[in-house]
Amino acid sequence: VNRPAAAAVPEAPNLEVASVLDSIPLQVYPKLNQNQTVDGYIANTALGSLLFTSKGLSLAIIDPGPSLDSSTEMNLVPMRALQVQYLGANPGLRPEGENLQPGIVNKYLGSDPAAWQEGLPVFGGVRYNRLYPGIDLVYSGVDDWKSGSLHVKGTFFVAPGGDPSQIRW
Repeated sequence: VNRPAAAAVPEAPNLEVASVLDSIPLQVYPKLNQNQTVDGYIANTALGSLLFTSKGLSLAIIDPGPSLDSSTEMNLVPMRALQVQYLGANPGLRPEGENLQPGIVNKYLGSDPAAWQEGLPVFGGVRYNRLYPGIDLVYSGVDDWKSGSLHVKGTFFVAPGGDPSQIRW
């Protein structure tokens, strides 16, 4: 019996799982208020947290000065904060999730199951529609766990007739 020669199987590349996770897109999920309605969006990163609200963007970044170890309590970690507000912006501004990602977030804080939040969608960024007339703003970014850096980018989209000179912070 004549059989064809077996085809050579290409060798799989030698990838480390950690290298895939070294740098991931910004992962943003809804921040729910006590009424379980969306009150903004949160991104927890290697360096701290970003909060996108109707008032703008707030960053709480872990202070790189002190050395942290496993005995450091999270509520005692020194932080630095920065807040960006857009002057003269639309007073009815509401951030929206942008670029839906696979997966969900479950938050189990406290012992009251009624306060737990399950099945929160994950987005790759946040959009502020009509930040100013004819101008939208989209935040996106990359969380680089390996280097301990965070790259957040805000992109303004100006529609025909929109006036970019309105943009102020």
